[in-house]
Amino acid sequence: MRLLRRPTRHGNVLVKSSVLDVRRKRGASAPTSQSNLRLFLSSANVQQFELWHNTGIFHGITTNPIILESDGVKCNVKALTSLAQDAFELGAQEMHLQVWGDTVQKLSSVAFDLAGINPRQIVIKLPCTLEGIQTATLMRDANIRITIAGINSAAQVVLAEAVGAEYASAYFGWMIDKLGSEQAGMESITQMHKITRSHNSSMRLMVSSIRDASDLAKLSEFGCDTFTISPAVAMKMFMAEGTLDYFAAFEDAARRNS
Repeated sequence: MRLLRRPTRHGNVLVKSSVLDVRRKRGASAPTSQSNLRLFLSSANVQQFELWHNTGIFHGITTNPIILESDGVKCNVKALTSLAQDAFELGAQEMHLQVWGDTVQKLSSVAFDLAGINPRQIVIKLPCTLEGIQTATLMRDANIRITIAGINSAAQVVLAEAVGAEYASAYFGWMIDKLGSEQAGMESITQMHKITRSHNSSMRLMVSSIRDASDLAKLSEFGCDTFTISPAVAMKMFMAEGTLDYFAAFEDAARRNS
């Protein structure tokens, strides 16, 4: 039984994770649907890790230097080691950590340090630049898992696939800003997805920078199956007005008839 350092918020009630683990174990043999879908929580806030872990919807966690700065976590190996350990203790299957540096030597030095935290579960995020791809080759040859990040064109998906990346991360929201419309962003992501499918590639197109839950649904309809979303977007998925109305009515009926 995994015991955490802190209680975990489950719904509106604080429930110790050991209780939730027991519940999961008792139901371990229950049938579950099979899907290629993977959701990643885009956060560096351990409290958010705790909250969302217990929904059971996230495969792992992803960060970058902007997220680290926003969530008050230092962008250094020591801080990321602690963050990753918290994530794995909570049950994250993968942790995607972005490296920093403007040369192959600097990028690879940080990458090897971060991969050393947990080579099986850490996925190293490298920029889709000449230096990033060169570093990715070094990581590949060392059997280190890699994501090529900052994909902004279909041709860059080919680069990521060619270098042997496990994931190619395209920033959907940023692409909309660059291309000028949501439709153009959707078309670009769809083209990227078609490329990976046409090559029968095992590389996953990871769609990041999703700003609204409705975008996740639209992209899923086009065949995308790997997403990173913020805690705010994740919460929006539960805020469908009709659903809240239905269950408010159910609760009222339960109280009247208890």
